[in-house]
Amino acid sequence: MKRNILLFSLFIFVMSLTYAESVRLKDISRVYGARSNQLMGMGLVVGLNGAGDKSSLTPQMLQNLFKYFGADMAQSQIKSKNVAAVMVTAELPPFKKSGDKIDITVSSVNDAKSLTGGILLQTPLIAADGQIYAVGQGALTKVADKTGNELNGFISNGAIIEKEVEIKIDPKDKLKIVLNNPDFTTAARTADAINNRYNYDTAKAIDASTIEIRKAFIYNDE
Repeated sequence: MKRNILLFSLFIFVMSLTYAESVRLKDISRVYGARSNQLMGMGLVVGLNGAGDKSSLTPQMLQNLFKYFGADMAQSQIKSKNVAAVMVTAELPPFKKSGDKIDITVSSVNDAKSLTGGILLQTPLIAADGQIYAVGQGALTKVADKTGNELNGFISNGAIIEKEVEIKIDPKDKLKIVLNNPDFTTAARTADAINNRYNYDTAKAIDASTIEIRKAFIYNDE
């Protein structure tokens, strides 16, 4: 009886391959199908010590928040000088799992003077498909940048992944590697490095950014 046996997993070993004087393949490329996803949400930053919004949007958002917690208040009763409406953005890297954390950026959308010292309230983060993939919350760990702009904040590990992005990669027969910076010479040299590494003609450059890798070793066992 003959059996085809794959002696190594391309997905694991190719991405740790080195070539051209210790340049790691995983540092200049990615597996085709593995991509980041942009997330976005709208929330509130509180505790701004008088530097919050003066627009009507923030009281409206606060009114909805109060209703959620059972407090029915008119917008005219809500003073929001310590609160700012913000947009929260993040990038969800591939292969992140539920419970992992990612960094988030918080930006004022109205006339707040500063986000310094603020705390972001729990904010759902959605992707282009409208589904929630993460939830952000926490104290802004960095606000003012080198230009002195205090309306963009940053929270390291400020969002928890709630939903994983399904990535379908089947290296059973072949695998595609995509270069971060497309270049015909780099693609050709990468394919040559892979073939030289395994002494087997398994990789070829498809175009300036794509290297296709076929199943490397197959042998028959009676």
